[in-house]
Amino acid sequence: MVTFRRNLTFVLLALLFVLGACTRSSPLSHEDRVATMVAGTLTALPPIQPSATTAPETATPAEETPTPESSPTATATATATVTATPTAGPEDPRNELDLANPDYRDDFSTPGRWFNGYEDDGVSLNFEGEAFAAIDKLTNFIITYSASVRTEVNFYAEIDATIGACSGRDSGGMAVRVAGVNYDQSYVFEVACNGEYRLRKFIDFNTLPEVLLNWAYTDAINKGPNATNRIGVFADGDELYLFVNGTLLTEDPIEDNDYPQGRFGIFASAAETLNLKVLFDNFALWILAP
Repeated sequence: MVTFRRNLTFVLLALLFVLGACTRSSPLSHEDRVATMVAGTLTALPPIQPSATTAPETATPAEETPTPESSPTATATATATVTATPTAGPEDPRNELDLANPDYRDDFSTPGRWFNGYEDDGVSLNFEGEAFAAIDKLTNFIITYSASVRTEVNFYAEIDATIGACSGRDSGGMAVRVAGVNYDQSYVFEVACNGEYRLRKFIDFNTLPEVLLNWAYTDAINKGPNATNRIGVFADGDELYLFVNGTLLTEDPIEDNDYPQGRFGIFASAAETLNLKVLFDNFALWILAP
């Protein structure tokens, strides 16, 4: 049986502290790819926000998974739309937050807050108007994503994700608490075209990700091509809660205490559709009291 490795890599952009993921096949070593990407981006990006923190160079966890059948190249264009944040319900962990007033907003109109301007045979990470487009060109189970300049501990974060032409478990999502000596550790939340979602923990280069919550279906996800979903993660200590369109997906917290803080990442993950495009917009962040 043919198997493929699934990797998740972050690249530190030196003095600007901007991370980007690059895990595709290349004749260059990881170190050479890092140097090439840094050289091409340092002069193009503006200064970072004061809240950003320093980070070391990064690495990749891996997964081996059978490849599904590929579908024809996608041509439809996704369009991101603004989605209002609903009021928290009685059992919602966000009850203490002022959901109408986040501590930080990013409408993707200002470059430099997320890694961008990268493209190879498998992925494209670029601003598209005042949104961010992540394109996964191949159905080879490799996640490649752009990471933010921000590092947070306890928080609630939301972002609009619009998946273009898609089917099945083609997905887009957000990684949180991206950390580790090599930036090979993170919690990865995926929302799929067919209405399913899952949460995994990436551990290191050579270890398969741990599935914290396997694929599950919910009516809360807007399904099908060109659907926009507002995805959110609430992280408080060792407790993680998942949200879609303001709906709490996990009444009981998913508990894991390995990664206490880190950055955010956004990505497209093609399972069935070549050139899967996911547009991201309207990132918002609420910082929890210590």
